[in-house]
Amino acid sequence: MSRKIDESEAAFETRTRRAFTDSVERLDGATRSKLAQARARAVEAQTRRDVFAWPSMARLMPAGALAAALLAAVVVWQLSPPPRSEPALAALSDLDILLGDEELELFEDLEFYTWLQEQPELQESIDADDGAG
Repeated sequence: MSRKIDESEAAFETRTRRAFTDSVERLDGATRSKLAQARARAVEAQTRRDVFAWPSMARLMPAGALAAALLAAVVVWQLSPPPRSEPALAALSDLDILLGDEELELFEDLEFYTWLQEQPELQESIDADDGAG
């Protein structure tokens, strides 16, 4: 079926081309000249419009510079460290104390203090002192 369509299209094209050629041959020289001049003017006008259809590089330069400046601003903004809040600074200072080079005697004797708290006779004397005091 596609072969039949191809043959009919080819036949149509042949008939159309022959009709166009016959009509051009029947035109007189003055009409042909006017048509040729009109065609030349149309092609020239289209060429001039094509120059302005796409922006030239000179007209794109300011837009490109603005886009580059915006991109640079966003990159700098994203890479800058966020401001630290007070709780975050306090947590960092506590962490610095714990991780610092200073030795804290309380942590060294932590097992002793735990054992001391578990002694029942000491607990009774602490309770008695609280009631007197």
